[in-house]
Amino acid sequence: MKTIYTLAALALFGIASAQTTTSVSNFKNLAVNGDVHVTLIKSSENKLVITADDDEVQVDQENDMLSISGDGHVTLYYKNIETLAASEDCVVTGKDVITGKLFTLVASSDARVTLEMKTDKLNTVATEDAVVTLTGSVKEHTVAIQSDAVLKASGLETDVTSVTASSDAHAAVKAKKVINALADSDAVIEIHGNPEKINNTTDSDGVIKKA
Repeated sequence: MKTIYTLAALALFGIASAQTTTSVSNFKNLAVNGDVHVTLIKSSENKLVITADDDEVQVDQENDMLSISGDGHVTLYYKNIETLAASEDCVVTGKDVITGKLFTLVASSDARVTLEMKTDKLNTVATEDAVVTLTGSVKEHTVAIQSDAVLKASGLETDVTSVTASSDAHAAVKAKKVINALADSDAVIEIHGNPEKINNTTDSDGVIKKA
């Protein structure tokens, strides 16, 4: 079943913004794109509080996928999230720790994502000038970053991190036990902490260095 909500901020009695609250069905996958700012808050219910300034925010839900796009500010109260895809200049900020066994994050096209994590496994993909900031702790972190993207994960405690960076990307990572690092095509990987073992490979002017 597919549900589409279109919420527009309309000028009313001289007020150029409006706030709308709406409930959404259970979901576990979230996609955000456009000039929208989304704040994530852990809750016992799923709902959206949307503030738009003379612009439209669209929410599209299909099964367990919730998509938010447009131009405005959205506070998303959620029960559970397992994947996040952020793109096209959006800003996504988590106010609470995201927990679970596995979380997948994909950021692209100038998206800005800031999250605190506590999961067993975390998969992070960042491309096309996206900037991802991660804190918290995970057991295993797998990273693929390219095309001028930036990963700021020196504040994310991990046991094992495997990171591949290419095409001028920059990644800062941290691990206690093992870091597997591959830097290619002018990418830079900064290693924080004191991992027991570092396996590194560089090619085409890639750089791997201890911070």
